[in-house]
Amino acid sequence: KTLKETVKIKCTKGIPEQCVRCHSSPVGDYYEGIYSDDILCPKCFNTITNAKNPMRDKDIRGYHKVRDCSSIHKHEFLGFPPKIILREEKETKRLKHKEAYFRLYYT
Repeated sequence: KTLKETVKIKCTKGIPEQCVRCHSSPVGDYYEGIYSDDILCPKCFNTITNAKNPMRDKDIRGYHKVRDCSSIHKHEFLGFPPKIILREEKETKRLKHKEAYFRLYYT
């Protein structure tokens, strides 16, 4: 088995994104449309996955999990590159590798 990146980290440049269903700003892990810019918070994504809808599988396949950049760095001003580094790149890679390893056995 090979290790695959579990969650893509997305830098939003400090601009908060909104869930298309409930209009809340997700923090941490959330779901982004593969073919669109739609954002779903975990709560709304779970609502879709638990729905008794025949189109559910099609809806779920259109999204992948992404993680906000807020755990890695902070943006001093909205729309500008990161100013304060919270976690070194080496540490981020190590944690992503560990997450991918555990995903092999705990999913």
